Amino acid sequence: MNTSGWIELRLLVPRWRTFSRTQASGELASHRKVGRRGDADVSATADRIARWRESPGLLTAAEVVEAALSDAREDAAVGAARAILRDHLTAAPMLRNQAVALLRRAGFEDEAAEYEIPLGPGSAREWRASLRVYPHDAIGWTELAFHQVIRGHPDAALRSMSVALGLAPHNRHVVRSAARLFLHRNERDRAHDLVLRNPASRSDPWLVAAEIALAGAADRSPRFLKIGEGFMGAGDHSTFDLSELAGAIGTVHVLDGHRKGARKMFVRSMEDPTANALAQGEWASGKIGGELVSDERIERVPEAFEAMAFHRYREFRFAEIPDICEDWARVECFSVRPYEFGSAAAAHALDFRRAADLARKGLERRPNGSVLLNALAFSLGSMGDVEGAQAALKRLAPEKLDERGRHVRTANVGLCAFRAGQVVDGIAAYRVAIEGLARMKAPAESAAARAYLAREAALAGLPDAAKLLHDAEKALKPFKNSEAHLILRRLRGEDVDTQLADAKQAQEQAKKLARLRAATWTTPGLPGQEGVVHRLKL
Repeated sequence: MNTSGWIELRLLVPRWRTFSRTQASGELASHRKVGRRGDADVSATADRIARWRESPGLLTAAEVVEAALSDAREDAAVGAARAILRDHLTAAPMLRNQAVALLRRAGFEDEAAEYEIPLGPGSAREWRASLRVYPHDAIGWTELAFHQVIRGHPDAALRSMSVALGLAPHNRHVVRSAARLFLHRNERDRAHDLVLRNPASRSDPWLVAAEIALAGAADRSPRFLKIGEGFMGAGDHSTFDLSELAGAIGTVHVLDGHRKGARKMFVRSMEDPTANALAQGEWASGKIGGELVSDERIERVPEAFEAMAFHRYREFRFAEIPDICEDWARVECFSVRPYEFGSAAAAHALDFRRAADLARKGLERRPNGSVLLNALAFSLGSMGDVEGAQAALKRLAPEKLDERGRHVRTANVGLCAFRAGQVVDGIAAYRVAIEGLARMKAPAESAAARAYLAREAALAGLPDAAKLLHDAEKALKPFKNSEAHLILRRLRGEDVDTQLADAKQAQEQAKKLARLRAATWTTPGLPGQEGVVHRLKL
């Protein structure tokens, strides 16, 4: 049984990427609106500038640059940035590039380009070597932890991240990265506590957003919800700085059943979204109805691969999704979610070889991932590799699975039985899965299991295959958006792939037509035409 790519709950937890990727996205600097700063924000930056002038040095200059970027006071910190670049030639590359970023934001583009140090993705070995020279580089320790997680060493990553937190306990990138590491280790309470108890959190909309999302991950009530709503109403921050906060608040409203409040927040979140906020908007679209995210919006946001994959999935354009998920995985290097989603999509497109390949790649990062092992078993079984599918299922200890995972495993045991010619055992296993999913109040998945039973019965040439198909159609009728409808349409002899290709072409033509209809121009050189706006008549 191929499970749906969708997950019941997606939370807008902070993304953890390399520092250079995060910096390029604009998520490390504030975009506070000019003239709307509070006195406390000004004095916080001013205090650091005063300390630097009293005791000039690399550490105090770096503190000035960090504060100025956070408070959007780049002009006040140009001197400190130049001091780092000109007077401290042995400063860590990350510190130097942060000073470069400040100069660039302050309008000194030529000077910034002169000092910028190209940073590649690096590796754990390269970051260890760098930290021997720059042991007080908090960002370097964070980067080392990132690469240690990718290499499958979460305990070593925890030690590195502890050093980073000790060196820069209030740095936005360090705090958000550390919280995501704790979440990756399934230390949900610890992730939430880190942000909740951090003195920097209450004044930073990015960290307020993180607290609200991480509270959901820890099954707690968010403590900063009122603070976040205050940020949304104050008008002090840019729409970009508030995009994840609006999405986090909107998610709380979705889960509480307040659709009107949720829609209002997600509309604000989509004004100038991060890639993470876009993906959350796609998830919310299925919960509150309507189209929150457009193709055009996705195309304008860098690295919005997760949102793009979700968007294509909702359009049933499954064949396009695996390549998108490969790009998504390169951005979120330690996450297995791109492989889970891509494998499910590939299987819905009947590309079982690609589905198995994506599942195996995910298992390299999480060897015991239950979703991935079920995906691998389903893909191999659908290709007729019963032995390989059974080997994957043996790695899934039923007592260690959640209830849904156990029922999906049982359905895949039924698939293997069918493909091994053991039809009676196959039917029995599918029946257990169907009834189990129904008991746990997952009617859409129970109906999907009926569709997979009908598929196996038809392939085996069973006399009651037509009845099983009818039963599956009846069970799936309330779930119009279920991917399992593709199975039934194929069983009825429809050319699904051609129909999807035609629908895709129609969508593309409709988008082109919409862009043409939106085009306007004026002809000021013609008498009587000044100020007249023309449009195409289509």
